[in-house]
Amino acid sequence: MNYNLDYVSDHLRELVYQSNAKTHKFDSSLSYISYENAFIAPYVDWNLSIGCVLDKNGKVIKDSECYEWKENDYCYDISDAIVEHRSVIFLGFLVTVFGHAFTDNLRKAWFLKLDICKQLLDNGAEIVYTTSGNRQLPDWMVYAFSLAGIDISRARIINRLTVFDTVIVPDNSIFAIGSTRLYGMEYVGIINSIKQKCYQDEDLPGYEKVYFSRLKLKHSRDVGERSIIKYFKRVGYMIVAPERLPLLDQIRIMHYCSFFASTEGSVAHLTLFCRPGTNVVLINKAEYINPHQVMINEFANLSVTYIDAHYSSLANRHYPWWGPFYLYPSRFLKRFFGGKHGCLPFLRVDYWYYLLIYNNLTNKLKPIVYKIIKRVSDSFLFSDDASTTPVSGSSIHPPSILS
Repeated sequence: MNYNLDYVSDHLRELVYQSNAKTHKFDSSLSYISYENAFIAPYVDWNLSIGCVLDKNGKVIKDSECYEWKENDYCYDISDAIVEHRSVIFLGFLVTVFGHAFTDNLRKAWFLKLDICKQLLDNGAEIVYTTSGNRQLPDWMVYAFSLAGIDISRARIINRLTVFDTVIVPDNSIFAIGSTRLYGMEYVGIINSIKQKCYQDEDLPGYEKVYFSRLKLKHSRDVGERSIIKYFKRVGYMIVAPERLPLLDQIRIMHYCSFFASTEGSVAHLTLFCRPGTNVVLINKAEYINPHQVMINEFANLSVTYIDAHYSSLANRHYPWWGPFYLYPSRFLKRFFGGKHGCLPFLRVDYWYYLLIYNNLTNKLKPIVYKIIKRVSDSFLFSDDASTTPVSGSSIHPPSILS
């Protein structure tokens, strides 16, 4: 693994150095703990409690939480719990966000591969989990688990406070220490099992240079990515809308490309499946470094270049990863592509659209402003005649690709 930090601010460079001061891999073997007469608490609220296990006295079991670093002092009324006389295996709090599908959501999956787990299931134990908003898992996430050899459709979501005779809580194969994410060999085993299932056809053609875009997402919090994309198109990157492809195709594209680029965040987490040494360009959207991605960079042994190309003045100060984000051709991006001078965000129409649409503009004015600014920006700022030629023999069809 190596980094090119020539295209970021001093502050971001320091964040990357701090994040990589120590290895993200830990060597301790994992185990599990059985809690008698324990409770499983459902999701309540992101700021209160997001689904975990409580011991018989109502105390939170830290290894059952999604975010170990976050204090959970929410008080459940355990006297109102449903009673079920059975044993269950707690698979964790599953986040229905793409970036968590192959990271946090698989942290306890290793236990399901053990003989002891199979014996427990044969004796009547059940696999259970909680989710954000107490929602059912989307089909693509069910498929993600199937790639790991897990039939999550046989497991059950817990959406009411329930007490069980026994709740088995496996250790986490990914966990946090402060802002750092660590992974163990059990997690490596799960990811390797997915790779073996996805890479059976080694002759499958793909693209040498790929950019995964967020432009086609229905609820994107990004403004300005189109102005970034045109630079990658000019140097031969195929621009792909990953959500329009089957998950298996997305993983295979990652494996067979030599150069990959995207904005930092969930869309980049599939670099887990890149070959060692793959050249990865990550476009920073705000003044932060995604800790999961830093872990993934080491895990997959990538050659990573970070580029600052944002002026996200409205991003949440305490949780910048929530956005909203503004991207533009900064001096760092221009220099990466051989230019000299960047653009000033204040002189760009789409920056004023960003300010208007994410400030407290009235609902009646927003559609009008959106149509006017989008028409102007598409006509004058983002026109691009650059073409992209896929690697010979590519099996990916044009309807799945952004034009």
